[in-house]
Amino acid sequence: MSRTAYAVFSLAISLIFTAPAQATDWAGFYLFGGVGSESTDYKMEIPILPASLYQTDYDSSGFQGIVGVKYDWDLQSRFVVGVGANAHWSNSSLTADIFPTLPGLSNIGLKQGFGYDLFSTMGYKLNDAFLVYGIVGWTKQDFTITATSTNETFDWSKTGFQYGGGFEFALNEKIHLNLEFRQTEFNTEDFNSAGVFLFDTTHQSVIAGLKFKLN
Repeated sequence: MSRTAYAVFSLAISLIFTAPAQATDWAGFYLFGGVGSESTDYKMEIPILPASLYQTDYDSSGFQGIVGVKYDWDLQSRFVVGVGANAHWSNSSLTADIFPTLPGLSNIGLKQGFGYDLFSTMGYKLNDAFLVYGIVGWTKQDFTITATSTNETFDWSKTGFQYGGGFEFALNEKIHLNLEFRQTEFNTEDFNSAGVFLFDTTHQSVIAGLKFKLN
């Protein structure tokens, strides 16, 4: 185990067993925000051509910011459930040649824009101030492709299913810190090509966030 991983693990264990019993009731309406890193994997398929003629796999990574609202119910049995909505933004982008044998002529630029998520969570309190939870939800993401040889752009939005989990620590009744991982599987995009071009997208993010209780 690396020193960094060991330090993070040790801190988590310390919080679980030594955190004071501050957050006796997690129920309430929250505003939240966070920043972190994200990575996106793209896989293209052209069924009528051999895969050796074109590039099939692309990936990008970058910064992601998130802001949203959430309501939690404390079931008073160590379980906390919640529903929420958020907007997110990423600076992730990439450039690539679809057909490597035609350098420059098939060059594209691909970037992400704004996205929106609706989600629900279920968590278990390890003590009164430390929660572990899972998350499932629906997402919508905006993308832009640019053909660099002609400077033409194509904007599209994709929906998908997301899942993940995280840890949440209550500093006090009003302020919580969390660290969350989400994975999103987007629906296949064919760009109105009747199946000639198929594009699959998978997205991962790790976000450190802050929640503020309003009531």
